[in-house]
Amino acid sequence: MRRPPTRPSATLPVGEEHGLPLIRFPLDRTADAHRAVESRAVGKVLVDVAP
Repeated sequence: MRRPPTRPSATLPVGEEHGLPLIRFPLDRTADAHRAVESRAVGKVLVDVAP
């Protein structure tokens, strides 16, 4: 029986150049980020917690 690898050998690329846009919101706009997810934003919605 083969075991799955314990960690992935490669990561998936993200960002505009790879066809998956990143939509960033500052921490004080978390509600806006949540609304973006609820409205099915295309891409990854990120909340920046550090300045």
